[in-house]
Amino acid sequence: MILRRADLSECEQIARVSRASRQHFLPYLPDLHSIEEDVAYFSNVVLRESEVWCAEQHNTLVGFCAFRDRWLDHLYCLPRYVGRGAGTKLLNKAKEGQAELSLWVFQQNDRAIRFYERNGFVKVSETDGSGCEEKLPDALYTWRHDRSANDFSS
Repeated sequence: MILRRADLSECEQIARVSRASRQHFLPYLPDLHSIEEDVAYFSNVVLRESEVWCAEQHNTLVGFCAFRDRWLDHLYCLPRYVGRGAGTKLLNKAKEGQAELSLWVFQQNDRAIRFYERNGFVKVSETDGSGCEEKLPDALYTWRHDRSANDFSS
């Protein structure tokens, strides 16, 4: 599996990975947008405002992450590739060079919560979901780079 920077021409593939993952792992989410709207969102917003990386295996885009300074905005993998290391590699890419990284996750998304907690994220707060488009309770998680692990002076 290789990681590489996403290209603007891949917006449709990225939108399809996002949609497939959400439909499989988050069936309780309302389907608020068409695939065309998803493609436009990734093309006009995400790939222009975030650093986007893809996980690719055998020339197939199997997952992606989108992040910016101190924020992980998206991390999705195709369902059949979950548990094979793509998510961890993408998350580690997003962590590179960051002192801290925050993200929002739906409170019902137990699998993602376990994944983020295993990777050092801690819950900071919860909401009732009134501030998000889906209107479902979510939680803010934050990871902080452990600077003391690199401090060998003591």
